[in-house]
Amino acid sequence: MYFLLTGRVEAILYDSLGKEIEKDAIVPGFAIGLIALGSRVQSQLHAEAIEPSRALRFAVPDVLELASKHPDFQRVLFEMAVNAFKKYMSADRSLPKPAIVGVVHHSEASRPLTDRLARRLRSLDESPFIAGDDERWKPDGDIPFKLVFPEAIFDSMSLKAGP
Repeated sequence: MYFLLTGRVEAILYDSLGKEIEKDAIVPGFAIGLIALGSRVQSQLHAEAIEPSRALRFAVPDVLELASKHPDFQRVLFEMAVNAFKKYMSADRSLPKPAIVGVVHHSEASRPLTDRLARRLRSLDESPFIAGDDERWKPDGDIPFKLVFPEAIFDSMSLKAGP
């Protein structure tokens, strides 16, 4: 555990899958590794000085011994732990938005779903794009549309019915 005395340290917290969930600059008066005191799971925190810094390093048993002998130090540790926990719990853990949403439909009846979905995405300030197989169907509004297969491909194919 480190108590930062001078300088600034950039700390990046990662979830169990390696996704960055919190990035912050640690300033003097804060501790690095404080949450790890109460956890048996290894911390996934990367800390790097972003300017010349000085910190005091304490082994966990030493911090616990100091806290048991000095009530003021214990109180400060608890305050720091609560603040760190609040910050950790308020980190945005939402999954990243998918880059592409695909809808595969098999009939004319499902085409309205594509149109409604594209309009809803547009209302959420997204930029939908529709790729379709029917050049006669176009989405409402100014949503871009691209024909996936030119008609010439279908015209050159001969489909035979079964016996």
